[in-house]
Amino acid sequence: SLGQFDISKPVVIGKFLVGMQSIDIKAWTELPNGSPDANMKNDSATAKSPGSKLNGAYTVGGKTAQFETLENATDAVLKRGVCGPVVFKISDGTYTSSVELYNAIPGASAINTITFESASRDSSKVIMVQKNGRSSFLIATDYIIIKNLGFIDSIKGVFTAYSIQFQKAAKNNVISNCYFKSKIGEQNSIRIETTVTSNTTLNLLIKNNYFEVKEPFVAPYSSRIRVVNSSTNFLVKGVTIAGNFFKNIDGAIAINGIDSIDISKNIITGYAPLKPISYNSTGVLLNGKISKVNISSNQFSDIDIAILLYDIGKGIDRKITNNFMLVKKNAIATANLASQFENFEIYNNSMSSASNGNNSLLSFLVGKNVSLKNNILTLNGHG
Repeated sequence: SLGQFDISKPVVIGKFLVGMQSIDIKAWTELPNGSPDANMKNDSATAKSPGSKLNGAYTVGGKTAQFETLENATDAVLKRGVCGPVVFKISDGTYTSSVELYNAIPGASAINTITFESASRDSSKVIMVQKNGRSSFLIATDYIIIKNLGFIDSIKGVFTAYSIQFQKAAKNNVISNCYFKSKIGEQNSIRIETTVTSNTTLNLLIKNNYFEVKEPFVAPYSSRIRVVNSSTNFLVKGVTIAGNFFKNIDGAIAINGIDSIDISKNIITGYAPLKPISYNSTGVLLNGKISKVNISSNQFSDIDIAILLYDIGKGIDRKITNNFMLVKKNAIATANLASQFENFEIYNNSMSSASNGNNSLLSFLVGKNVSLKNNILTLNGHG
């Protein structure tokens, strides 16, 4: 027997395979010291188990799936955690959902990643649509992989909802082989907005995706991918955007204050506006303090400005190499406050103007330590 306030040693009463379902555990006492219990209101204790940790592949979508909705799957992985790599295989169909992965997932790591993908591996068969003005995926945690999914952005005038949105200091995430279609291009398809309290490496990879805009909306930062460092006192680095195809776009990539950028092997095509517009369509826009830049082996066509540099500060390792640029106005240009445009290597590019207007393929307001070698420049008009 136990004295008052004493605690017994753990007692093993058996083993039970929890499985997918959550369970409630209840224990209680009877006849304390062989006598009737004078107060039965304090004789029991309960505990709730969310179920075993996730590991392996799980089906999502529909009555017969292991998780009927994406929200169910998200709730499970956040509460139960993982003990191995997890893949949520989403059945064909259209999902009006808001998947919010805002907290750390217990057990997630470089090996124990969490993947959301089309079960058929066809991005045209699993379509994500924004719900109630919220992003289809809101991610503020690490080790998430999104691949082979389709996204349709059709909300006009809502600048807080995106197809995929990253917040805080979400690290080691991948978006690959997805299809993004914007009916109107006034907001970003993928938006990464970091808020950090120390220098941070994101290790974000966006590769082999397809972006299309039905009705381009040319305005500042109306790009398909926008990456912003909101913590100006700390260095945020490590973003790779590679092998993507951008069709009929107003702006492809806009980077603000993120260091160590690699933009390579993308195909970026502009569009023919139906009426005069006041802004230039832009392939790559770099803004804010960016030290290390690699823009290489990209193809730009039918766009006003291929690469626009806006007050990017001083840097040490900046390369624009092996790109093909068929533009309407400028291949590479600087804009306001470009007095710190320096330490650039511009090598082995092919630049050509598709316009007969008064344009310049290279337009630098002020430059320092800018090296140009082995480039081909073809200007159809005068400039």
